[in-house]
Amino acid sequence: MEVDIAKQKMFYVENGEIKLSSDCVTGNVSRNNGTPDGIYPLTYKTKNATLKGEDYETKVSYWMPFNRGIGFHDAWWRNRFGGNIYLRGGSHGCVNLPPQIAKDLYQFVYQGMPIICHH
Repeated sequence: MEVDIAKQKMFYVENGEIKLSSDCVTGNVSRNNGTPDGIYPLTYKTKNATLKGEDYETKVSYWMPFNRGIGFHDAWWRNRFGGNIYLRGGSHGCVNLPPQIAKDLYQFVYQGMPIICHH
């Protein structure tokens, strides 16, 4: 799994072949919530989770955390992904995905899978 933060793209690669790719929205840079660079293992995956933070509580259908409270999830409230949204309208650090992409990704990922986040 790869997240290109600068390009706001997510790629699932299997045996050198891109099986799934999508625009995404990562952490809000202007609020110091940028998604950190690094290599992380996928912690677990679950369906129908409630994500909670200091100023939010949001239900998602697919939750796949990889860096403490940061992970992949569907962002049903967004109508656009990619571009420069993350600079001022990004997440609290998570990788927001279109609902169908999150559903498809959920089928591929497994606990311990390496997630590479980079600029």
